Amino acid sequence: MAKITKKALIESVERLGRLRQELHALEAQEKELRDAVDRGMAAARLTELASTGFLAQRAEQVKLDIDVRAFKDLAGRRFLDCLRVDLASATKALGRPALERIARIDRTWKLSVSPRI
Repeated sequence: MAKITKKALIESVERLGRLRQELHALEAQEKELRDAVDRGMAAARLTELASTGFLAQRAEQVKLDIDVRAFKDLAGRRFLDCLRVDLASATKALGRPALERIARIDRTWKLSVSPRI
């Protein structure tokens, strides 16, 4: 394998630096456009939107942070039935009002855009 020269390394560093700058600029543009599409789809209450070549999808993500001791006290013997503590099980065992008193439920939406097949 041929030895790489210092001049070639310097040129590669320069090219790499310019590529990194372009990537940062593209990432900023992508974030701005993604946020605008996400806001627009949310305002229109759309979960899917297709263009000629791409499909955008918004999916709700729910995260549950719970006070385990309070949950165990409320659930009693039903606690082990809910040990995975997913939202559906916890709501079924305690009811939504009781669950909301001891837990914080975070809802987020994730936007994905993929080529249409």
